[in-house]
This record gives sequence, structure tokens and C-alpha cells, in this order.
Amino acid sequence: MARFKQRPNERLSKSGKGIEVSFSFTYPNGQKTTRSKTFSRESSCIDRKNWMAQERSALIVAQNPDTNTRVIRRNADFSEESAYYLTLVQKKLETFSSRQRYIRYWCELFGTRKRSSITVAELQHIQQELLTNPKPKLQTGTGQGKKWTPEPRSYSWVNQAFIALQNMYTMLDKGKNLSNPVKEIEKVPEPPLEPKGLPQALIEKIFSYIPESSSKIRVRLLSELGIGHKQLMQIEEKDIDFEHNAVVLKPRKKGDAKNLGQRKPVTERGMMAFRKMVDMGYFGTYNPSGVIAVFKRACRKTQQVFLAKGIDLKKAPPEGCGVDLNEITPYWLRHSYGTNMYLATGDLELVKNMMSHSSTEMTKRYTLAAVPAVQEEALRKYEALTRRSALLQPLSTP
Repeated sequence: MARFKQRPNERLSKSGKGIEVSFSFTYPNGQKTTRSKTFSRESSCIDRKNWMAQERSALIVAQNPDTNTRVIRRNADFSEESAYYLTLVQKKLETFSSRQRYIRYWCELFGTRKRSSITVAELQHIQQELLTNPKPKLQTGTGQGKKWTPEPRSYSWVNQAFIALQNMYTMLDKGKNLSNPVKEIEKVPEPPLEPKGLPQALIEKIFSYIPESSSKIRVRLLSELGIGHKQLMQIEEKDIDFEHNAVVLKPRKKGDAKNLGQRKPVTERGMMAFRKMVDMGYFGTYNPSGVIAVFKRACRKTQQVFLAKGIDLKKAPPEGCGVDLNEITPYWLRHSYGTNMYLATGDLELVKNMMSHSSTEMTKRYTLAAVPAVQEEALRKYEALTRRSALLQPLSTP
């Protein structure tokens, strides 16, 4: 059991198995209230401090719901200010969960410090550290059996983290002539995105090497619906319309009212998978790692079969498809869904709606593999139209 170090507002619970955190809050009219919560002995002091800061900010916002001014105490530390900032943007941002994740990261770095002590040089050093030193990621085990493996931060993650921090500075210092060190940090140039779509014929070849099982049904549905594991787990039998070949999907993100109850058409292959799913009762949660392992084994087998025939899929077209099947995951099937849908329709707005994206900019990331073919088709149609227009143009009279 972790050793308990006494801190302000904290004490051991009566059972000795938890840490009880409590604080008092005084309203402007003099009335007092108390908040308390019991944490496990393994919880970090930063989590406990963040909880207190968030609770204080919630009480402040509750008594000043329409205020845009800074109502937290003058000497508040970073964790208190960040908690107050999150309460301000919670109802304004559609992507609040990701913004909260980035702000929590900064809380881990600057928790008890004042924002005024953060310098440009320090932020530049943090940016370089994020890009060069991979973060530790817990893979297996707990306690003494923990195993940490490195996971690199993406360029996009680093940029989004600094955008969240800059937005926090801007909102909290609104109307004040205060320095903002985050403005001095240059955006990291992101490398060009690579296409991740697979040809439908290759996807069918991969499926031929997946044995009949619940994993094969789930991989098939991931491919035919262009969704992720979380959305697939949320599907219930009552959501499937076998008469009209459609399914009602739950929102991809919690609280996403725009995509609530999205009705999506399903291919015949997808409906066959749904029928098997109903017969076998494969609804509900499952372990994605088992599905991923089955899919990767089939990908390796497919690549070996092609190599035995003298075809290297890693080569660029027309010799191959430019993809190393040993490196792909089932999420590539979502990219393939967008790619093949865009190839078939050439309508980016339609693909955006089918994939439940918030903007076409996100959809473009999923349809990169289809862009050259669609552009070539558009050019052919444009040339045909201009030739027809030239023939219909009346001759000028002298």
C-alpha cells in the first residue's frame, strides 16, 4: 500500500484504505458549504488537487453563471485556473473531451505554479521534449508488475496541446494587457499525411484468411459500416432494420447531439454479418485486442501468399499497392470505407455525413487514397464539357 503523506485538506479515511479530501467554501452572503471525496491510496496528489480546484470553480460559476470576468482568487495556481477555464468552455466546445485531455497534461507540469512564472524558453524546451522524447505508456500489469513502453507524441498532438494552452491564456486574460508566452511558440510543421485506404479486392482477400468466428463478423461490420470498436459495441438488435438494410448508430462521442440516432444504410454483406450476429448473440462489449490479433494474422497470411507469387504489396502501383500489411490495423478499414465511398461518389459532403465527421477537413484525411483518381475523373469530365461547349458556340459574323 502506498505511503500516506499528510497534506492540507487531506486525511486518512476511518478504514485507513483511502484518502479523504475536503474543503469549505464561503458564499458572498457568508453561508458556508463543504465538499468532500474519498480517493484511493494509489491516487496522485495532482488528481486530488485538480478535483478541489474543479469543485471550487463549479461553485463559483454556479453563483455567477453569466459572468465573463475572472472571479477566482487573485493568487490562484495553474490547476485552479485551468479548472475554472474548463468550466467556462465545457458547454461551448464540441471537442471538450480532447481539450480537457490537453489541459490536464499541462496541469501535470504546472499544477501548483503560477501562470506568471511560465516562460517562453520553458515552453520551447517542453515542445522539443515532446517531439524527441516519447511518453511512457502503461502496457500490462499493476503495482510492481507495471511495464512501460515508449509511445511517441505526434506533431498534431503537440500543436493541439499548445493551441489549448493558448486558448486558456486568451480566455482568462480577456481585457487585460498581460503577456502570453504561448504566442511566441511557433507551430510545428506537420508531415504530409499518407493514404491509408485499401482496395476493396484486397480487403476481400484478407477476409478469406480469417476463420469463421465472432471476430470475423465484427471485422466485417467494421469494414462495411466504416465505424470503430466503440460504436460497434453500442449497436443493439433493435437498432437494425432488416427490411430496409439500415442500422441506427449511437453518437461517436458522448454528448454528441448532432449524430444522435444516425440512420446509416448497410450493404448486403453487412446485413449478412448482422444476421449472423443476431443468431449467435454477439452483441455488447468485447475485447478489441482479440479482433485486432485475428485481423493482423490474416493480413500477414495475405502478404505471404502474394510474396510467394512474386508480388510485393509494399511496392508502389502498379507493381503493388504501396502498403505493408504487417503494419495495418482494423482502423484502416474505416479509412478504406471513406476512400471507396469517395471513389464511388466523388461527393466529399456525402462522405462526411456517412462517416459522421464534424467537417470536410477531417474527411479529407480519410479519403487521401481516392483523391488522385477522383481528380483525374473530374478532369476528364471537364475536358469533355469544354469540347462540347466549343462545338455549341455560335460562329461570329463578319
